[in-house]
Amino acid sequence: MKLVASVAVAGLTFSLLAPAARAETRHVRDAHGDLNHGADIWRGTVEHESVVRVRVKHANLRRFPKRGAGISIYFDTNPTLPGPEYVIGSGLNAGTDYLLGTVNGWDFGEPVECRYRLSLDFDNDVTRTRFNRNCFGAPEAVRVAIEVGADGPGGTVVRDWLKAEQAFTPWVAQG
Repeated sequence: MKLVASVAVAGLTFSLLAPAARAETRHVRDAHGDLNHGADIWRGTVEHESVVRVRVKHANLRRFPKRGAGISIYFDTNPTLPGPEYVIGSGLNAGTDYLLGTVNGWDFGEPVECRYRLSLDFDNDVTRTRFNRNCFGAPEAVRVAIEVGADGPGGTVVRDWLKAEQAFTPWVAQG
């Protein structure tokens, strides 16, 4: 009986000390200097656990840039359908707002009511987002496409996509 109790206690101790299951994470690097603006994308990171997190590292994110910039993060949650199902859009300057919505093609559809947030870390040049998985219908996996658009010379808009235009990261399964 003492052996069984000792084994049970040892097993409990091991399970308490064992590391927790880790979320699946994907890091995707982008070419530097695609966009001559502080919003240039350098890297995107997608993490999928009880929440979905996306972090975007920029070249030199500016609190008050001379020219405006914005970010769109598209979410593909259904591998049987082409393209994304959701998008969050935001400005990339201090005091901006953001909104999550459905997608029609690559265009914003209807707003989505759920728990999510977006923050801009100007000191570290990072855009951070966090979504309850229910925002996307609790999918088994997600992938994202990230686009930054900025005001260019002469009223033009210049764009930087993570990797390539409308290209998604690899699928990230729930960890």
